[in-house]
Amino acid sequence: MDKTILAVESSGLNRIRIAKALEREYRVIEAEGGRDALEQMDTLKRVGDHVDIILARLDMPDMDGVELTRRVKADRRYDQTTVAISAPEREASRVREAGADLHMAAPIDVDGLLDALEHVMSEKAAKAFPGSSALTGTGI
Repeated sequence: MDKTILAVESSGLNRIRIAKALEREYRVIEAEGGRDALEQMDTLKRVGDHVDIILARLDMPDMDGVELTRRVKADRRYDQTTVAISAPEREASRVREAGADLHMAAPIDVDGLLDALEHVMSEKAAKAFPGSSALTGTGI
């Protein structure tokens, strides 16, 4: 469990459901909305920790997933953070245009989510460290 997911969800029940589903594979931190997520990320950075993945909904009361994505992607401190947004298919282009690394159709299929996150993170690692056989799976 060396990766940290920040699960951003306004519904307490959904946050618990998401955390339970992901806690076997990730350290899960919960946030009630976009502002809370940004505050938690800042706090973690101040103590030398970080968030690897943000998993958020598009529709949140204080700051929607698009605005959260824009703010995270605009902040160089978080340039390695993967952003995954759950939204209806009709909103997929808006989510991608904001810079999200992954759009997931709602409701979230947890098994599919885990596979998709691993794929996106592998691609990001390969881009960050080109030519590294350990990361790209090309062998020795």
